[in-house]
Amino acid sequence: MRDITAEIARYLGERGPIAAFADALPDEPDEAAGVYEHAGTGAAGARNGMGNGGFYPRAVQIRIRAGGRARAFEIAQGAFALLASGPEERPVPLSGGAALMTPMGAPALYERDNRERAIFLWNITAVV
Repeated sequence: MRDITAEIARYLGERGPIAAFADALPDEPDEAAGVYEHAGTGAAGARNGMGNGGFYPRAVQIRIRAGGRARAFEIAQGAFALLASGPEERPVPLSGGAALMTPMGAPALYERDNRERAIFLWNITAVV
């Protein structure tokens, strides 16, 4: 099975303005992204069917952290655009192969950490 969190973190790190980590959001640097897999398949899984045509839907959560709310939102919006296949279902070119990524909502403020850095998050379904 593909390591989808590592592939997405690598993609964000190469194309985005911040460091990105798979299955973690370390305390440093201040501006960072964490990519996590979680339970559920979302709408793409229901639409395509589990394993349909060799595709497998994976539920992924993206967390973006930065020093201020405005900066965190700006980074989250950029990452959201990078990772959304859009209505034309444009494949996102990950290192292990293309994936269709469907956002399950827009980035929203999740919390402020103990250093008052804002963390935005959203969920996506990646069909790989």
